[in-house]
Amino acid sequence: MYQRNLKAPRFNPYVPGYFDNPYPFYQELRDCEPIHKSFMGSWVLTRYKDCEEILKHPDFSSDLRYWTGFEKRYQNKKLVAWMLNHNVLNVDPPVHTDLRNYLKKSFMPTSIDLLTKKITEIVDEKIGNLKAKESFDLISEFALAVPLTTICYIFDIPLSYMEQAKQWSINVSNLIEPLPEMSTLNGANQGIIDFAAYLKQRLEEKELEEDADDFLTSILNEPLKKLVDTDKYVLPNLIMLFAAGHETTVNLIGNGIYALLNNPSQMTFLRNHPEHIELAIEEFLRYDSSQQLAWRVATKEVMIGDHLFQPGEQVMLLLGSANRDPREFENPNQLDVTRSPNRHLSFGRGRHQCMGAWLARLQGKIAIQAFCQAFPDIHYDTDRTEWLSKLSFRGLKRFTIVNNEYFQ
Repeated sequence: MYQRNLKAPRFNPYVPGYFDNPYPFYQELRDCEPIHKSFMGSWVLTRYKDCEEILKHPDFSSDLRYWTGFEKRYQNKKLVAWMLNHNVLNVDPPVHTDLRNYLKKSFMPTSIDLLTKKITEIVDEKIGNLKAKESFDLISEFALAVPLTTICYIFDIPLSYMEQAKQWSINVSNLIEPLPEMSTLNGANQGIIDFAAYLKQRLEEKELEEDADDFLTSILNEPLKKLVDTDKYVLPNLIMLFAAGHETTVNLIGNGIYALLNNPSQMTFLRNHPEHIELAIEEFLRYDSSQQLAWRVATKEVMIGDHLFQPGEQVMLLLGSANRDPREFENPNQLDVTRSPNRHLSFGRGRHQCMGAWLARLQGKIAIQAFCQAFPDIHYDTDRTEWLSKLSFRGLKRFTIVNNEYFQ
């Protein structure tokens, strides 16, 4: 049975330096008290073994309605509750199984080769724009620009709406933060209203188009078409897929390039051995994961480690900590682009394993490899580099690259 160690450190992301580098804090938690209750009221788990077990356990649910605090938090935000209760990330079987199969079938392109070609064109265009600059912000001008343009292409959203769609999805994705402020909930609520209205309009336009071949058309051609108007599941999942389609990828690209610049021997190796790019992508995902945490709720009494979880208790799985657990990974704080095997938890595990992982990997592979080859002599400006102050997603808010070749 769990006994609190009063001298052990607690999870506290507001201590100085946490967002710049959370990994020393994670190590302290793993070593001192790997399962403990945080000031937020949820249980925090930091070891790989415990996190993986809960991700796969049938008695831990992604459905937030099992959480005892759900009604209180979202009682005045009905659209937010609707969004959370009807997307594939937060429902359990049998609804989850049918919904996931439906979305996965529609979301897969008819030709991976054509999508690869399109992503390569987008990457080449963005790199071409950057080559003429002495310095640039890698996040806004490349790491975000590539996946955002790609997801707009997949959804067939005109580029004139790209910035607006990005803002809607940012507002909605902020819901995953552990302690959303009222302004965050209000922004998410309005983002859901606006984005849902826009997507419904696009679906109506698609019904009138002939010979269209895109994701939204695939949605309409599937059996759940009848749900679009009286919809419970289609619109919230379109919103979720759009947000997820670029939110994690921007950080995969940004964090990956940041890691390489701080490990120049690994950068040189990858330039000289591009055949290792797929292993490198898995290592970037492990070493500095875009998604740092996942939520689950106990639906029954469950013993994990030496702790008995009660029904309705919420657990926060620190995936970023699990991915640096020395019990699972040799030299976990070392970047190794040849690491294999690499069973990181960045895309989850079990029935809720990330459905769009293939797209993130594809974009990351094309973007990082092309960038490394295009810019053989660069450094970053530490005074103009800033990390996001987010718990759920780890990424750079600003990342200024200086092209040394420009000055030669």
